[in-house]
Amino acid sequence: MRSEKFFVALEELGRYYVDLPKHRGDSEELTRELGGDFFTDGADWGVYGARLSLRLRVGCDSQRYPIEVTMEGSVTLECDRCLQRMDFPLAFSGVLVLQRAKVAEVQMEEDDWMIPQEAERVDIGPWIRESIYLSIPMRHYHGLRGTSEGECNPNALAMIGSDELGHAHHDGMEDRRSEGTLATQLREALGGKEANDNDR
Repeated sequence: MRSEKFFVALEELGRYYVDLPKHRGDSEELTRELGGDFFTDGADWGVYGARLSLRLRVGCDSQRYPIEVTMEGSVTLECDRCLQRMDFPLAFSGVLVLQRAKVAEVQMEEDDWMIPQEAERVDIGPWIRESIYLSIPMRHYHGLRGTSEGECNPNALAMIGSDELGHAHHDGMEDRRSEGTLATQLREALGGKEANDNDR
């Protein structure tokens, strides 16, 4: 039976704390659900909501703590074609390694972090968020990963036209977040709306 004192993760204002095991060879698992509130900077990455199941397994190897992470669920994104918000399936698995060192504060370097010798818990929230953001494909629109192409906003598709729609399919509309792009023109044509009829 898992001891709450041995391994605790808390979701609070985008933070996710992990209590580190005390003894070499110890390990523990924890499962949590993550919602949109956890992704405090999500809008900057085009993420407007989330429903993710998070599973952590933390180990202890002397001064080294490998944390195996798996996440599965969906994030709310804008469809590249119609700009309507959609739940896009997403999955991630990876390992974050914490290493005790003579440092005053946590030093984050991709998947290898240096932590102070006296640290008893570490906030791994930034790593979890970045892992999800970097797992989002360049192109995401209705019809991918089991989503329904029929849910695309028909008014927006009519404005784009078949030729431009085909171009969006192949090029991924890489400049969709820039001013003056087709996405911006569509929003203006739709009266400033972001075509988010399915807001969560």
